[in-house]
Amino acid sequence: MGTDPNSTNGRRGAKVPYRPASGRAKPAGTPFQRFIARAALVIGYVALLGLLLLAVGLWFLNEAYREVRRNINSLVNTDLPEGSQATRIYARDYNPQNGHGTLLGVVVGQENRQSVSYDQIPPLLIACLLSTEDKDFFYHGGVDFKGTTRALVRILRRGGEVKGGGSTITQQLARNVYLPSIKSEKTLNRKIQEAIFASALEQRFTKQGLLESYLNYSNLGGMTYGVKAAARKYFAKDLASLTLAECALLAGMPQAPTSYNPYYHPEAAESRRKEVLRLLKRRLDSDFFEKLEQADPQKFKNLKITAEEIDAAIANPPKFKKWRDETIMHAPYFTTYLKDIVLPRSYDEDRVMNQGLIFQTTIDPQIQQWAEQILKEKIDKYRKGSRVSQGAVVVMEAHSGEVLACVGGYQWDSPNAKGEPDKYNRAMLASRQVGSSFKPFVYATAYEQGFPTSLLLRDAPLRNVNGKPWPTNSGGGYSGMVSIFFAFQMSKNAACVDLANNFTGIPAVIETARRMGISAELPEVESLPLGVADIRPVEMAEAFTTFPNMGRHVKHSMIRRVYSNNGVLLESNDGETAIAARSNQAISTETAWIMIQNMQRCVERGTGGRARVDGMTICGKTGTCEDYSDAWFVGYSPELVIAVWVGNDDYKKKMNRMFGGNCPAETFGALMSKIHSSHAKYKKGKFDKPEGVKFSGFGSAVTGGALPGAEKTEEEKAAEEAKKKEEAGGGGDDNGFYEQWQPPREGDVFF
Repeated sequence: MGTDPNSTNGRRGAKVPYRPASGRAKPAGTPFQRFIARAALVIGYVALLGLLLLAVGLWFLNEAYREVRRNINSLVNTDLPEGSQATRIYARDYNPQNGHGTLLGVVVGQENRQSVSYDQIPPLLIACLLSTEDKDFFYHGGVDFKGTTRALVRILRRGGEVKGGGSTITQQLARNVYLPSIKSEKTLNRKIQEAIFASALEQRFTKQGLLESYLNYSNLGGMTYGVKAAARKYFAKDLASLTLAECALLAGMPQAPTSYNPYYHPEAAESRRKEVLRLLKRRLDSDFFEKLEQADPQKFKNLKITAEEIDAAIANPPKFKKWRDETIMHAPYFTTYLKDIVLPRSYDEDRVMNQGLIFQTTIDPQIQQWAEQILKEKIDKYRKGSRVSQGAVVVMEAHSGEVLACVGGYQWDSPNAKGEPDKYNRAMLASRQVGSSFKPFVYATAYEQGFPTSLLLRDAPLRNVNGKPWPTNSGGGYSGMVSIFFAFQMSKNAACVDLANNFTGIPAVIETARRMGISAELPEVESLPLGVADIRPVEMAEAFTTFPNMGRHVKHSMIRRVYSNNGVLLESNDGETAIAARSNQAISTETAWIMIQNMQRCVERGTGGRARVDGMTICGKTGTCEDYSDAWFVGYSPELVIAVWVGNDDYKKKMNRMFGGNCPAETFGALMSKIHSSHAKYKKGKFDKPEGVKFSGFGSAVTGGALPGAEKTEEEKAAEEAKKKEEAGGGGDDNGFYEQWQPPREGDVFF
């Protein structure tokens, strides 16, 4: 056994076992000295790490500043952007002073937004927002350094990833508006750029301007941007009417507009709303409200909130408006036509889609409602017996040509022949044969050419076609020689053909129709006087403005005024200068006055009897196609023109002996009577005879003079009498042809 000869076990000369050295020297010095040494080492490491972080931070700061430097320079020379704004379409009752009116629809481009000024934003809403997002907004220079420091520490701990927090209102505005390319980034670089931009914004704009921009620009769910559009969407209210509970919901949405959308995530939205209110309640014990009043006394001096009011708001959630598409609200046929056809043709697309224009249209909401209701009622009345399924109505102010009502079909979204929602605007788009309602153009041409009111026309066949006489009168039979005004009054087809072909000439008739506003194709054929041309209801209404305007045709108008998003008037179409610019003298005043007298007789003693209105002078003309595919009544009072068409979309489905004097004339009469008795503006009942007009009335009517070298037969007289009785009797019998709509079988269902 080996031993170390030099060691002992405690006794002198004794031997002990050998133990090798451990290789580590025992620390020298006292424990306190050793602690100091260790502390110095840690401090060194921390200092080195701090220098490293500082270098990294300075590098990030430099890189971020370099990226935004150009934008900062341009920012100094620009205003706060308002973002893409939705264009809004209003009825004629729109008031530019307060922004109130009947909203017909919205044209949404990239974003549904409607800007509002800072003065119009409720102080209660601002208080809820600042309490939640940035309580010291009025007192910092764009950056909350305490909050930013806390956020930076969290970022460094996470290796540069941002997890939210620390951004002021100004920083959020900078990120959302000026830094969209890095909006979704969660990095230190984004945080630094936000701070730089926020400082620049604070130097350039007022606090009020920054708040206004933020509240107009913020996404508040479902492509809705800005508090004004959100208030309308969620609560159907103006901003000024918002309650505390409603303000709290809107104030809580900017951080996560999709997650807090009350339509799709009601529980999350309600939880967030209560969170905002509880935080606001805690502010009552701080100087939050006093500082708001100090910063902006005019805005916040009357803002008083109690704990009881907040508790009540927490306990009573707001009631939400049932969501529906704002793009169609009222007058859907009119609004759709305006959006799809008129605006794209007449206005710059970018302005309409993104700049928040306001269109004040010509539609009268009350007249529109009456027109929709009455047309539906009349079609329902004649649906079975006369096999009528569709109709159209255009109401136009005679003097200005403004379209007061436009009904393009039986009922918006009702099923068509394919079972699909019907949205086809027959009033503005459908060209149909106008029948005898075209005759006023023929007779006006004759009077323009100087033919007297005593002129006799030949109401007899012009020739035989396939062995049958042509033209034929409705109901059969002829009257021989008749006076021009009686021929019009009783709508004699053969006499009108005689007038156009043997007196005025067809080209002259076409020229008169053109001057009166008819742009449809008019074939130069012998049968043109009988209305073989296809014309839209809006064209017929427009053309007939020539008569109550004493010869002046005025082009129809659908837009009264156009405003910018901030209320500046951009375009006016309702003044006398604008009306004159779209008008032309189509026929003489003398001719117009004669036609008024003649068309009045058509209503009072002729085929348009069902269009009569008590206490009013009504003029008009019926129109019935030979095969009963179309029936019309186009007429007017001293102030209004109304065109009514009924029929079926499928030309193969003929109506059952439906005359223009039946459903169309009834629809006209009911609507005109409603307007005259209930509308404050359109009360004039009689026409004023123009100065200088000599015509004072028709002479004795010739109602059956013998043709040269011929006698009227007893059969012809009997046929004419039968025709008069038929027209006075109305539509056909109920043959059960139309039943409640069912999905169609091929060729089996009538529309």
